[in-house]
Amino acid sequence: MSVTIQHGVTELDGLIRDHLGRPIPEAGQQICTETIRLYADELKASLGIKGPVFLAGHQPIFYHPGILAKDYLVQALVRRHGGTAVSLILDTDQEAIDFAWPGAGRHSIVLSDVSRIVAGQRLNSNRKVQLLRSIDQALIDLSATFTPAAAQRARPYLFHLHRAVNQTDDIVTITNSVREFHASRNGWKIAFLKASDLIKTRAFRFFASEVCRRPDEFRNVFNFALAEYRRKHDIKNHAQPFPDLKESELPFWYSLHGNRRPLVDSDIREAGLLDVGRDAPAFTALFEQG
Repeated sequence: MSVTIQHGVTELDGLIRDHLGRPIPEAGQQICTETIRLYADELKASLGIKGPVFLAGHQPIFYHPGILAKDYLVQALVRRHGGTAVSLILDTDQEAIDFAWPGAGRHSIVLSDVSRIVAGQRLNSNRKVQLLRSIDQALIDLSATFTPAAAQRARPYLFHLHRAVNQTDDIVTITNSVREFHASRNGWKIAFLKASDLIKTRAFRFFASEVCRRPDEFRNVFNFALAEYRRKHDIKNHAQPFPDLKESELPFWYSLHGNRRPLVDSDIREAGLLDVGRDAPAFTALFEQG
């Protein structure tokens, strides 16, 4: 397996310096640029973020080389340019989470309910016992599968995972604990932020309310940017990197009893959310509930 970074170090440094040197663009007549700065500063302060942000992210599946490569990259960029490394944990997705390990063949156990968003899912007692036993078996299988040096490197992570499972039944906490453990062992300072927490912030509500107030304008800009990206990278699949937003579709999911569906213009109108304002209880409840 290999990871390809599109730009070389010199070119990447130049792109970053160019970006950091640009002023924040004027937001136009409908939004005060100073308001954007205030919300951005408030959000960064609440997260303990200083300087420029180098952001990576992924769904909270168990570690994969490509996910870990993102953490290495943002750490390297912070060392070169200063600022803060942030990893966004996309726990608002519906994702099949399993624990897999090599042995005499490939073994895995399923931990999540793929029909529900990951946030808030917890291991039941049976799956918890099954996961603990699987970690024990993975420790046994290490010597038969890996070289002695590789097995020695892997054991601390499995021991840490075993402790994490004993301490909580929250699936997101368990899955991300391995990455946090790796960051700690390497002396990294990386802020892990769950999307389910981000959407409850005032800054996100401000962003979301502006999208909901001007949905047609947002859809046009969003779909145009996707078309340009696909053209530039010769991508024929219209689902990559994201599908276009359909007519009346908003770039948000609504969660009801753990299941999700796209939020549409009529949801906003029928709830009267735009009439009451972004800080009103009705608007706040929408984001706290889903």
